[in-house]
Amino acid sequence: MSNRLIILIFVLIFGLSWFEISRLKKDYLTDNPLFKELTLKDGDLIFRKGKSFESFMVLQADNGGEFSHVGIIFFEDGKPKVIHAVPSGNQNISKEPVEVFLQKENCSKFAVYRAKLSLIELDKIKEITYGFYNNHYVFDNNYDLSTDTELYCTELIYKAFSHAGINLMVPYKNLDYIVGNQTVIMPSALTLFPFQKIY
Repeated sequence: MSNRLIILIFVLIFGLSWFEISRLKKDYLTDNPLFKELTLKDGDLIFRKGKSFESFMVLQADNGGEFSHVGIIFFEDGKPKVIHAVPSGNQNISKEPVEVFLQKENCSKFAVYRAKLSLIELDKIKEITYGFYNNHYVFDNNYDLSTDTELYCTELIYKAFSHAGINLMVPYKNLDYIVGNQTVIMPSALTLFPFQKIY
C-alpha cells in the first residue's frame, strides 16, 4: 500500500471522527424541536437529572424523584439565564444560559415547572434571587436551612419565594446519618403545587 493511500485513509478516518465528535457535542436537549417551541418565562423552574455521583446520591435520597438539580430562569437581553447553586468551581451561586445548564455532560433529561405569580411577586423573587447571585453567596455544603448566605439548589428557590412573601408548603426530608440527621428540601418537593409542569 502506497504512502499516499495510507495518508488519505488516515485523513478520511480523522475527518469522520472529528465530524462525529462535533455532532455528539451538539446539545441534543436544546436542539430538540419541542424545546425550541417552548416559551420560557421569568420565574420558571428548570430541573435536570445529572450524571455525577452527587446527582446519583440525591436521586437515591429523593425517593421517586426524577431530578437531582434545579435552577430558576430570568431573562437578560431577551435570553433566558438560569441562576442556581451548584457544588463546583468557585462554589458561588451560578448564572448561565439555559443551553449551558442543559449540556449533555451534566444532564440526561430535564423539565420546566411554572407557578402563577403576580408581577409584584415575580419582581420580588427576581430581586432576591439576583441578590443571592450579586452578593456572591456560596453553595451550602452543610445543607443547613438556617443559613442564608450559603444555599443549596432547592434552598435557593425556597428562600427566594419565602423572602418574597410566598410560603411554599414544601415537604421536608429527614436524612439520617451515622453521626446525626439533616432536614433538607429535595428537588421533587418543588414539583408540587403551586408549580405545574409545562415541559
